[in-house]
Amino acid sequence: MLMLHPSMVSMEYRPTALRQNYYKQAKPDELPGHGKGYEKSSYGTKSEEMKNRLSIYVQGTVLCKEGSRYYPIQGALAMITCKGVEKTISICSKPTDAKGYFFVPLPDLGGDKLKLRECKVHLKSSPLEACNVPSDVNKAIQGALLSAFRVLNDNKTKLYSVGPFFYTSQAKPAPKNGY
Repeated sequence: MLMLHPSMVSMEYRPTALRQNYYKQAKPDELPGHGKGYEKSSYGTKSEEMKNRLSIYVQGTVLCKEGSRYYPIQGALAMITCKGVEKTISICSKPTDAKGYFFVPLPDLGGDKLKLRECKVHLKSSPLEACNVPSDVNKAIQGALLSAFRVLNDNKTKLYSVGPFFYTSQAKPAPKNGY
C-alpha cells in the first residue's frame, strides 16, 4: 500500500508557476500583427484573393458521324453560355484543331460580381457542308452543363471537359415511291 507523507498532501489548491504563466493573458501589443515591429497581415485582401483564384478552362472535341464512321472536324466552333444573376454572357471557342479539339479559357469575369449560376457548352457551327447537322448526343444542342472539373495544381487551373460533340450529314429524304 502506498503511503504519502502529510507534507505532500494539501487540501488547498495552489497553481504552479507554469499554470500561472499558461493562463496569463497577452496584452494587445504583444500579439502578432499588433504593436511595434509588426506589419498588418494582408491575408484575405482582394489582391491575395486574386493571386489564389483559379483560372477556368473548358475543353472538348467535335466529331463528324457518318454511318458507323467518326472523324474529327477541323474548324468547328463551340459556344459557352454562362447565366448570371444580372446578365448572361457568351464566349465562342476558337476553331477546333485537326483533331477536333477545342480549349477555351474563360476570362476573369469579375468573380463574384456576376454571380454565375450555370455555364453550358453547345455546338455553334461546322465548316463542313457534308457534316453540319448538330446531334444532341452529350447535350451538344441543348447545352452540356459544366459540372465536374479537375484541378491542375501546377497551373492553378480548373479544367472542365465536355463532349465529345457530334455533327452528322443531312438525312437524305426517302424516294416517294419507296425505292
